[in-house]
Amino acid sequence: MADKKGTTTSSLRVAVKSRDKAAEPAVRKKPAVSSRSMSVSIGGAKRPAGRKQKRIPLLMSEARVLLPFALAMIVLFCTILFIKPRPKPMAPASDALVVTIEAGMSAAAVSARLSEAGVVDDASALLAYIVANDLAIRLQSGSFVMHRGMPYADVVDIIAHRTSAKSVTVSPAFTNARIDSLLVQRFGLQAGSFERAVDDLVHAYGLGFGEGWLLSGTYQVSPAAAGEDLVRQMYAAMIEAVRANLDSPLLSTYSVEELLIIATLIQAETQNPGEMAGISAVIHNRLAIDEPLGIDASTRYEIDDWHSPIPTIALETQTPYNTRRKKGLPPTGICAPSAEAVKAAFFPEDRGELFYLHGLDKQIHFAYTYDEHLENIRRYR
Repeated sequence: MADKKGTTTSSLRVAVKSRDKAAEPAVRKKPAVSSRSMSVSIGGAKRPAGRKQKRIPLLMSEARVLLPFALAMIVLFCTILFIKPRPKPMAPASDALVVTIEAGMSAAAVSARLSEAGVVDDASALLAYIVANDLAIRLQSGSFVMHRGMPYADVVDIIAHRTSAKSVTVSPAFTNARIDSLLVQRFGLQAGSFERAVDDLVHAYGLGFGEGWLLSGTYQVSPAAAGEDLVRQMYAAMIEAVRANLDSPLLSTYSVEELLIIATLIQAETQNPGEMAGISAVIHNRLAIDEPLGIDASTRYEIDDWHSPIPTIALETQTPYNTRRKKGLPPTGICAPSAEAVKAAFFPEDRGELFYLHGLDKQIHFAYTYDEHLENIRRYR
């Protein structure tokens, strides 16, 4: 965990002054020549009247000085553009909605409900399609995210059990973007399909964000609708994980979504369930005294780089995800947490430390003060 003092990044500006064009002199008596009238000023001082003005070329010595400086400014500007943390693009407006199918509903009742919700335009035609494809006994119960005016084939891909279901394992700390890539490799889905399904879920349920509302784990999904199926199951699993921890006293201080953001930070910091409650305690302790969290994983999420050294400018720039520079939580979660991380966020250990680090001895070391933390760095790194 980093805990540096705030710094300020200065921006450089280069001002270029244009030369004033001298006014065309009126015909008049030629003045006497003096040292003053013979002088030349780049800023536009008057030249001797009656003589044709010539453009003064830039001296070679000036060019040698200015050219490296100009090139350095161009390189610096391009570097800043490349590594500056970029905001996440806003998801487009969605017409996604939630349709709930209760256990025991007949195919006719399911078709009628989908028609009433506007998912399909004709209940009888949908029922005929379900019967013709021998899917009446395979309809699932549960809550499904759908769109208005969907093709019948897409509807049944979502609500019908398929015998060709495949197992998909989403490891803890996977981001939505990485899950999307996993499904592209596994099922040949179009890139972005999973993330669009997450956006639909957020819209349909009125969530504050999608990253962090999906629980990692192993799921059986239909290849025909792998994105929608996996999102639905991961969200349903997260709802159950949250319900198991609703007796947490922290819910009087934090919302469920805030605790889920904390769960994702914990997950990004460790894969060891035995360390999670201790890390959770440090996070809660720092939040309680309005101290920046100093968790670099949130910056890595923002710049979408989990392996390379974090650029200094990214750590020094004030952004919503830079928890070195801002106080409080980032605006969204940063990965898919495990059930253990969710529990740790809702029930941290009872301890008062404000710092921790993972040492080369493969152990986690806590500290109350910054000086103690520096000593741990010296001893274990």
